[in-house]
Amino acid sequence: MFDIGFAELIIIGGVGLLVIGPERLPSTIRTAQLWIRRLKGNFNEIKRELEQDLHNDEIMQQLKSTRDEFKNHTTAVNSSVDEFKSTLEKVVDYESEKSNQPPQNNDTAKKAPPEGDTGNTDSS
Repeated sequence: MFDIGFAELIIIGGVGLLVIGPERLPSTIRTAQLWIRRLKGNFNEIKRELEQDLHNDEIMQQLKSTRDEFKNHTTAVNSSVDEFKSTLEKVVDYESEKSNQPPQNNDTAKKAPPEGDTGNTDSS
């Protein structure tokens, strides 16, 4: 982390022993360790929060792109439904016009048999 070698640690320990004294050095080292642990914990917490925020940003971007795709598909479906409605209305209008017209006589209609003919072909 700080690139401090063993020789540098010996020098720091010797200076600390001379400045602080042998009675207070162990408690000072413990206090320094406590502060270092707290700093590391705080840095790790900040790092974790930043990573979480970045992850949340990525998820938000994915949600926005998914929402945009959904809107595009919804628009396409709505236009298809509108086309279907208009076609259906045309068919209904055509059928209602067709049913309101009087029936037409055409050659394909079944002709009635002549008056004297009973329809029997038996000569008995």
